[in-house]
Amino acid sequence: MLDTEKIVDTIRRLLPKEYSLEIESKNVSLAFGRAKVRYFDSLFIENYKVFREFKIDNLNRINIFAGFNNTGKTTLLEAIYLLTKQNNIGAFFELVKLKNKLTKLNTHYLNSYFQDEIRISGRFNNLKTEINIKKFEAKDIDKKDDYLASYESISTIDGEELHNTVHSFESSPIIRYVDRVEILCNSIFKSPYFYNQQEIINTHSKSVELKEFDFVVEFISRHIDNDIEDISLTERNGIKRFLVNSKTFPEKSVDITSYGEGLQRIFEIALSFAYCKNGVLLIDELETAIHYSLLVDFTKFIQELAVKFNVQVFVTTHSKECIGAFVENGIYNQDVNFYTMVRDRDNQVQTIIYDDKTLLNELEQDLEVRGW
Repeated sequence: MLDTEKIVDTIRRLLPKEYSLEIESKNVSLAFGRAKVRYFDSLFIENYKVFREFKIDNLNRINIFAGFNNTGKTTLLEAIYLLTKQNNIGAFFELVKLKNKLTKLNTHYLNSYFQDEIRISGRFNNLKTEINIKKFEAKDIDKKDDYLASYESISTIDGEELHNTVHSFESSPIIRYVDRVEILCNSIFKSPYFYNQQEIINTHSKSVELKEFDFVVEFISRHIDNDIEDISLTERNGIKRFLVNSKTFPEKSVDITSYGEGLQRIFEIALSFAYCKNGVLLIDELETAIHYSLLVDFTKFIQELAVKFNVQVFVTTHSKECIGAFVENGIYNQDVNFYTMVRDRDNQVQTIIYDDKTLLNELEQDLEVRGW
């Protein structure tokens, strides 16, 4: 009688392996330590997806981008995120994985996905910074028959270059060479289409460490559900979950996923600020799952947290109500820039900038900022 399990195991061992591009970045350093920094004041995307020779000057603490679909709003956030990550090439691989809804990113997928060189630069903390990510064919490679492609990130801060190189293979482990991993600042890309539990756990830990977590729970209790008394991180059977203590369920805690998507999204975004202290938070489609009646209070809370933690915020939105909320909340309007993104006759992406007074007038004139 055949041993089916042994046969299956033998076949699995004979099949070529698909090697993952998961790279754990240990000993990551911050370019400016933990001192208070000044955020991006300009951005230049020389080449990244839909962007060619795209420039924005005079960036503010809060920067809101609206416009039709396919004008590059989400891609702009990606570019800024990659610039903050400098030579941490693992962050680029992770972004590709999340964007394409992959459980794991393997070498074959990346080889077919990544074609064009990425070149992005800007001024952060009054210093010029650049990132260049490219695919190339290495010459002096052993296992030539197994070789697929090589990837290199070159980052520059105030003239100092750092390199990170990865050689990928069809059925062998990747080879990596790195000077050291240095990022510009702590940053998070919050998208309604990504879910990264470890990232949420990390943001919770930082909020607790800085004794700022209670402010998040207080906001949720005051504006969403008055019965909520606390939210705690608990591990059961090796799985970490956020549990809500509520007057509605006095005898037991309830998993936060039992509540609406809006509460969960507000919770995750608000937690991100402590983690991104002296850094950058990128929020794609801010209004997604959040009831319009909460937008004025939540945008005010976002601005308060941005000042408290010295975080520069980049937001995309399709919602006129969301844009109006930043104006109507009446707080730190001088800290907010509004942009509409359009394509010109040559199909290049351009922006139109509004200050709060101009935007308010345009909103009253029924400015169209929604998607198709």
